[in-house]
Amino acid sequence: MTDRAAQSLYGEELSPGALVGGYVVEDVRYRGAVATLYFAREARSGAPAALKVMRPQFATARGALRRFQQEAETLRRLRHPHIVDVLGQ
Repeated sequence: MTDRAAQSLYGEELSPGALVGGYVVEDVRYRGAVATLYFAREARSGAPAALKVMRPQFATARGALRRFQQEAETLRRLRHPHIVDVLGQ
């Protein structure tokens, strides 16, 4: 599914039940200026997951996209019981 197709299907914010990359959205946990953080579950196992999605208007801004990717890469390297593991980008 293209980004535009997902945008038109889900709108600005993902709704509970939306399937995104193998994860099912349950609810919104935080709405930030650049991204929204969702509580989701892995579709196959039901394991809990955090799903962070950039707002569409920032997805093409190189600086915002680079910072978003750097954040994911930093989290991928950190190991601590109170920090989530990055499962995908």
